[in-house]
Amino acid sequence: AKRLAIGRDHHGDETAAVKGDMVTRQPQPQQLSGYHRDNQKQASVAAAAHTKRSLEISYPGTSTTSEDEDENTYYTSRGASVCSSLLHAIVQIDSRIPEAPQYHTQVLNQTVLSHKGAESGHPENAANLRRRVGSSAPQESTTAAIRVHRGPFSCTARLRLQHEDEKDSVDDKEKDNAGRAAQSKEEILEAVGVGATKREAKHVASAKLLALLFPECETMVEVKAAAEATRELYAASKASKLQQQSFARFSLRTREKRTQELRSATSNDARPYVLPDSNTNASVPSFVM
Repeated sequence: AKRLAIGRDHHGDETAAVKGDMVTRQPQPQQLSGYHRDNQKQASVAAAAHTKRSLEISYPGTSTTSEDEDENTYYTSRGASVCSSLLHAIVQIDSRIPEAPQYHTQVLNQTVLSHKGAESGHPENAANLRRRVGSSAPQESTTAAIRVHRGPFSCTARLRLQHEDEKDSVDDKEKDNAGRAAQSKEEILEAVGVGATKREAKHVASAKLLALLFPECETMVEVKAAAEATRELYAASKASKLQQQSFARFSLRTREKRTQELRSATSNDARPYVLPDSNTNASVPSFVM
């Protein structure tokens, strides 16, 4: 006969024999001591700090900003694309700018980094290094590793401005025009930007060019605000002008329609009244008699 035996072992753990199989009941886990809790807390804090540092890493060319970064520096470096877009908007709405800015990009001087014999600049050292590669004697590796890094890009932006000036004329033939003549004065604005890529260098040059269009502004934040205000003012003026044109067209159509109705009514009143024929049975209206 199968027996069910329940007892305790020498460790105090309860054991049960069910159908001949021994099942051991594990004791309840003990609570951690204060020392272990402190170690576990420090480990979690260190892991959270490491994750935070990993997330705060910023790479060149990205648009991320930090709390300590100045806005003026941001708009002349990584955030220069914002000012570049504003420059193209100003080019389209400013009457002083006859054409879009011109850009010329070039690569700056390259940087060559080497190790050991190659960095000294002696050709015999490089030859010795090539001969040592085939030797079987154990020796320290002196293979020269030459790394050529492409230099940054430099972009030069030029923008042509035309100022309309009026001054007194001394020619007698021009006195008919109130003694004033309009003359065009041309000005060339130039700015240079440097960046890791062509696009970045172009954006930096455009941001500096935008600052030259607003010489009254002292910081890039003020330049950006002034450019945005100019764009919004132009958009509002254009919307108002379109509204006025639409109202003028509506008024013109209404006036033409009213005039046509008046002409039609006048022509009907001026038409002579024809008496009915005597052969017909039509009766003459009473107001004619």
